[in-house]
Amino acid sequence: MPAIHENFQYALDEYGPVRQIRRASNAEFSELHRMLPQVVVDFIKEKGFCSFHNGLFTMCNPEEMRAVTALVFGADDDFHHRDCHVFGYTAFGVLYCWSDKLYNFRIELPLNVIYCRALTTSENWPPQASAEHIASGMIPDEEEADFLDVAGTPMFAACQHAYGANETSEYYVSSLL
Repeated sequence: MPAIHENFQYALDEYGPVRQIRRASNAEFSELHRMLPQVVVDFIKEKGFCSFHNGLFTMCNPEEMRAVTALVFGADDDFHHRDCHVFGYTAFGVLYCWSDKLYNFRIELPLNVIYCRALTTSENWPPQASAEHIASGMIPDEEEADFLDVAGTPMFAACQHAYGANETSEYYVSSLL
């Protein structure tokens, strides 16, 4: 078994234990190798599809989100749904994505925004760090993954208290609208 990249190990050490959702099948690993950097595939091989921060951030099979990326991107020239892969999402509908061309970017469904560093900071693109290194640092910390209410207060704990724990593939977005 390959060693877990130091950035993933940091996430495991600092963010607490992960909850495994399920292991990936051999067929899924064949597809994951085509879509994601090797360090991400190695992590999924070791930990499975799992959640961090008590369900606030969940790693997923990109194929499970293919319809969402097709709907969001349509026929966009920069983001084609066959080349952009959701590898994780927050309990508030922020999708964390990977593209070999654009590296990591986010689709923030509640705000109807896509943030892609490759398209906003062209003077520093491509980055000096390798794609593998960047991919290994894509697990958000709890503060980054949480959603803030109008007063700037993190909402995850309040949503869990009011609506119960989110199940895999559930978002609290509908509660916010």
